[in-house]
Amino acid sequence: CQAVCARSYAYTELSNNYYSAYGAHIDDSIQFQVYNNSARSDSTDRAVEETSGLVLSYNGETIKTYYYSTSCGSTTDVTLWGNTNEKYPYFVAECVGGIDKGLALTVESEFTQFIQSYNDADYDYGCSLYRWKMEETVDEISDSFRRQTGKNIGKISDIDVVERVNGGAAVRVKVTGDKGEVILESESAIRGAFGNSNVEMETMTGTAKYANLPSTFCIFEKVMDGKKLTGFRITGGGYGHGIGMSQNAANKMAESM
Repeated sequence: CQAVCARSYAYTELSNNYYSAYGAHIDDSIQFQVYNNSARSDSTDRAVEETSGLVLSYNGETIKTYYYSTSCGSTTDVTLWGNTNEKYPYFVAECVGGIDKGLALTVESEFTQFIQSYNDADYDYGCSLYRWKMEETVDEISDSFRRQTGKNIGKISDIDVVERVNGGAAVRVKVTGDKGEVILESESAIRGAFGNSNVEMETMTGTAKYANLPSTFCIFEKVMDGKKLTGFRITGGGYGHGIGMSQNAANKMAESM
């Protein structure tokens, strides 16, 4: 599955000119699905050879096959990046292995119920970043936000998700401080603004530190000491944009189907 997806994605990028000055088509960052220069292995060589020439297509055309590390139990669609479902009908928001409980994940209260629960029928259940959470003091999150975004809105007093797309990923977040407010209007901006490499994040398998949030399938809650705001708790799930194939879910399917 990974070999076919990687080949299809690479093929569709052959027509772009983003890096023509360097004699290249893509880089190794999250802008192009991430590529880590790993050593060769027999299993990946075999996957490439056994799927030689195979790509995914729709209406006779090879499609850009997005994939990511880990789902939270739900995928999203290309509205996450401001595209339309009419243009990319093969990317849909749906459950990843578990039973669809019929929650409207674009509604804050229902997404909160979803992300605060666990479903061991989800293919990604048990993966390190299936669920994660971190808690920061007001000073920690305010200082980190200023460093990450370059925007000084003072001490943060409120973080509100303004919009979620299909599947529950946040795409617009309003952040209020004692010196002003700012609206973050993209998945990448939200992930970059609230990561904090100085604060430990609890995962399914231990703790880790992330400069960016693993995903925007998350909620922001105030931490109070009586009536005093002391910090914020960010609870989320999944690792990556959430469009297309979860690599960990596909691996689990291969083991169990």
